[in-house]
Amino acid sequence: MLNFWATWCTPCREEMPAIQQLYSRHKAQGFVVIGLSIDAEGASVVKPFVKEHGLTFPIGLDPKIAIAEKFDVRALPSTFLIDKDGKILAMALGPRVWNSSEAHTLVRTLIASR
Repeated sequence: MLNFWATWCTPCREEMPAIQQLYSRHKAQGFVVIGLSIDAEGASVVKPFVKEHGLTFPIGLDPKIAIAEKFDVRALPSTFLIDKDGKILAMALGPRVWNSSEAHTLVRTLIASR
């Protein structure tokens, strides 16, 4: 799961705890989450946010939006589900309830299919 977000994006801030819960529940089975911040200020604003919210999945920085452009990100948050071969399986534009039973079922299904 690759999630593009920013600290100034209210929907992004709201969905981060649910992404953390999804990650925590499935990481032992090989589920990987990468959060990619597009904050222009970089680590100076991202690190405090990560610490405050107890995020344990990897967070990268894309302050020049170079990676976001490669994924044609047009909205925040934008989330991509990517298989082990790098193929994009699904994309979600805008916030989602990532700690829902549907999201957990989706992740279990993806893990079982690899």
